[in-house]
Amino acid sequence: MAECPEPTSNGTTNANITSNLLVKIEDLVNCRSVERQRLEFKASWNKGPTMFQVVKTISAFANDFYNDDGGYIVIGVAEPEEIESLEAAVEQIVLPPAGINPKDIERTQKEILGACKSLISPSYSPILSPEVLQDKLVLVIWTQASDDRPHKARVSTKGEYHYFIRKGPETKRATDKEIKSLMESSCKTPFDDRMARLGMFYQVFSQSIYTSWRFN
Repeated sequence: MAECPEPTSNGTTNANITSNLLVKIEDLVNCRSVERQRLEFKASWNKGPTMFQVVKTISAFANDFYNDDGGYIVIGVAEPEEIESLEAAVEQIVLPPAGINPKDIERTQKEILGACKSLISPSYSPILSPEVLQDKLVLVIWTQASDDRPHKARVSTKGEYHYFIRKGPETKRATDKEIKSLMESSCKTPFDDRMARLGMFYQVFSQSIYTSWRFN
């Protein structure tokens, strides 16, 4: 779990942080390096409706039904509730971002990882990366295609588990036919691909540990 520096005296966030992403945050939010269907934006985080929406989307990205290689959720950037088209969605993202209070970033990361552990089966841990976007702190949840898929997620604290997939820019509950396809493809990930993803994970994890050490 990465940590972030405190805000500066003028209310902005110190940009001298080390990213855990392989793409620049500006390119990410403007869809210059990632397709729009692999992106979701949340204006803020809470342990209510937003938590369950985020958990469902994490499980959908991890299931990677259309082989898009996962996706990203950016917390601290708002988007319209109704998206008429992918092009319109990019244009209507609210910038500058609302951002996240740096004092809340550690708690938010712990809550997200805790929700993934308790509300996703089998549990899944995404890569979390605090980023600075236009002098505001945002949090990127990077979800890679999982080797343990298919995953299912709860829609409420004591609710039933359901399978979700990503369809365009939306997270949808999988149909019986889609669940069958998820099951059939769950063990088809080539060994070389698994090793490549594992190597990438350790690289990012090592960088995260270094970042935490720098700011402690």
